[in-house]
Amino acid sequence: MPVPARNRIGNVALALVIIALVLPVVGFVVGFAWSLAEGAQGDEVGWGILGGLVIGAVAGGGGSLLALAGIVLGIVGLTRTGRRKLTSGLAVGLGVPPALGVLALPAFIDTVF
Repeated sequence: MPVPARNRIGNVALALVIIALVLPVVGFVVGFAWSLAEGAQGDEVGWGILGGLVIGAVAGGGGSLLALAGIVLGIVGLTRTGRRKLTSGLAVGLGVPPALGVLALPAFIDTVF
């Protein structure tokens, strides 16, 4: 029995989902470091954490759109015959939690602003 060919659509889908998972963490770290760049002390550290959380949440909103695209590509990859299905299945499975941010983003914006 021949080995199924690589599923390039599944690989791209998994890459999009991984980027969507990492983007909020990177946003938090960058936002926190940026707000503390001038040597903050005392209460300024708390404000730096808050700024990092806000920037991370905004990055998570953008990442949820990437995750949604990854889920769609993952489903397309699962329907292709004669191709491996592992990366497509992982993309669909791992992409669901960050994609729910698309549904939560309007409520978050309404609450904050």
